[in-house]
Amino acid sequence: DLPPRPALITFDDGYSDNFQHAYPILRELGLPATIFLSTNIIGSVTPFLWDRAAYCFHRSGTRSAQLPLTGRTSWTGPRDRYVVLRNWYTRVKDLPEAEQRKIIEELARALEGQNPDNAFSGLYLDWDQVRELNRNGIEMGAHTENHPVLTGVPLERAEQEILRSKKRIEAELGKPVLSFAYPNGGPSDYSDEIKSTLRQAGIEVAFTLVPG
Repeated sequence: DLPPRPALITFDDGYSDNFQHAYPILRELGLPATIFLSTNIIGSVTPFLWDRAAYCFHRSGTRSAQLPLTGRTSWTGPRDRYVVLRNWYTRVKDLPEAEQRKIIEELARALEGQNPDNAFSGLYLDWDQVRELNRNGIEMGAHTENHPVLTGVPLERAEQEILRSKKRIEAELGKPVLSFAYPNGGPSDYSDEIKSTLRQAGIEVAFTLVPG
């Protein structure tokens, strides 16, 4: 049972800064939290597409480029560059996955932002960190394997993403996973079919980013 006006502390995806920065504060204050894991990213050095895009923008020495999808774009400094990145990726994330990957490669060429082999080492949690967090008051929820927008892929693929993510966490922690967060989390990113899949999988609560 929840008290009146509860506040829940949650984190999405599985970034290592949850362990390095948030966890010590939560532990000092005795606050519980939940991390929703995209399981294939845990322990990986292969980035999410938005991390690859952010890296390309951050490492680029240029302040103007012919960007795929949006054309010639300029920025004057870090804050302006972030706005350009955010607006650009908003366009990309609604594309089919294969097209997203193609567009990201085009972006890397446009910004001369090729990645060294160790560019994303340590960016995400590993399973030892996940287990330590879970032993010390941090619950783990499922967030798919690869973070697709579930309504943007075939239902069979969506079902696999949900079930495999849940089962992997359960296998690593030895306890049931009861919560889930929808990737992207907007009103169009889940459906009655997806909610039915979650119920059948034993998920008791699922989170969106929809206010209210």
